[in-house]
Amino acid sequence: MKIALGFRFAQTLLNLAFARFVGAIFGSYFREFEKKQKQDQKQLGIRFAHELFFSLRSI
Repeated sequence: MKIALGFRFAQTLLNLAFARFVGAIFGSYFREFEKKQKQDQKQLGIRFAHELFFSLRSI
């Protein structure tokens, strides 16, 4: 009985370590992806504002 509990405890620790490892890899990837997406949206907004400004200026 003690061996089974010890094995289950070790297995749980391994699962937690693996989940933390995978979370660290994908967490940083998704943070970088979100940061890049926000930068792209900001850049599109700036381009739209410039186009709007120049189109209004030519009227």
